[in-house]
Amino acid sequence: MSYEPLLNQTLQQVQYVLVYVVFYRALSSWKSSLTIYFKIALNFAAIFYLALYVGAESWKIGLTITTYFIVAWLLYDFSYGGKLILRGKTKNFYLIAGLLVFAWWILKNTPLLFTIGISYLFFKLLYTTYFSLTTQISKCPRRLEYLEYAFFPITLPSGPINPFHLHDTPPEGSLFDHLRRFLEGVIKLKIFSPIVFTLTYSELSLSGYELSTFDYLICGIAYYIYMYMNFSGLTDIVISLSALVGKSTKENFNEPLRSQSIIDFWRRWHLSLTDLVRDIVFNPIYFMLVKKFGGRHHLSKILSPVVSMSAAFLIMALWHGFTVGFILYYVVHAFGFALNYVYQYSAKHFFSTGYTQLMGSHLYKIGCWFLTFIFVAFSYLLLSMGKDSWKILNSVSM
Repeated sequence: MSYEPLLNQTLQQVQYVLVYVVFYRALSSWKSSLTIYFKIALNFAAIFYLALYVGAESWKIGLTITTYFIVAWLLYDFSYGGKLILRGKTKNFYLIAGLLVFAWWILKNTPLLFTIGISYLFFKLLYTTYFSLTTQISKCPRRLEYLEYAFFPITLPSGPINPFHLHDTPPEGSLFDHLRRFLEGVIKLKIFSPIVFTLTYSELSLSGYELSTFDYLICGIAYYIYMYMNFSGLTDIVISLSALVGKSTKENFNEPLRSQSIIDFWRRWHLSLTDLVRDIVFNPIYFMLVKKFGGRHHLSKILSPVVSMSAAFLIMALWHGFTVGFILYYVVHAFGFALNYVYQYSAKHFFSTGYTQLMGSHLYKIGCWFLTFIFVAFSYLLLSMGKDSWKILNSVSM
């Protein structure tokens, strides 16, 4: 495997990114009322170049940016301008959310648009709208600040889903910390991730090799690690570059490979998405069910979070694309979450003393980690195989 083309491509990408960083930093040091206009123009230029780099046509990019701009402009009026919706009323958020998701679906399926970053743009604006309408932020951005945030090119293509109040916060850490994290991200994304990918189902199946049950297990573990290396590496790059231009960005991962349960896994994996879904899907459904059926009975205490989390998984499946692979992935996780929650609830309420002692056992923690790791790896095997998942049954029966 030759790394020279990959290295050249990476250096070229880094070169263009650093040009953006230098210009943005220069504009930030320029104290003028025109600064924000130049930042917005620089963001649009960066998005235009990015779309050209991946092969989009110029007219389609221009139409896409114009459409995105109109949506963001109107959404500002909904959430901050107060012209169409009164602030401070949570119920109004779901009207806006429904309209925004409908617009997202229409635009995503419009062949005239090059939908680069459309999901992250819309859900980023949705999350910021949620914070605005529920009055969870102290500072409302001006329209131009909002547009500069909406079209921030570093987080636009692949996230994280970053609310405005965090984007507007200065980053922590030194220049050395940011550069080190950038390098770590590049290594994970460009070196480790491609190596691990060679052991995934999509690669091994091309060779015509008939996979055994053990081979499928290796494929699942490899795809799980590949997804983490790829996604977390990209996140490291995005967060470090955002910090270099003076912007804070929400963390997306908290060592998910160390998870000791499925519930623990979803507290560590793709945090910007899970936090959004928790706030706008899980919590409202959960509190509605508790209010309707009461929270005193064991059955209600078990069903309320399980039903709410199942709805959250459904939304995340729609977010990623309602394909066979993602349906299987989220069905498996919904099932795992339900089992995990019922087990933890039952143990805490009916065997509290023994469960507390068990939780302190290192052997028990290792066992929980191993079972969780294999379970998640299996879910990623299903995700990677999609319609071919039935082949696993054939390998087991042989």
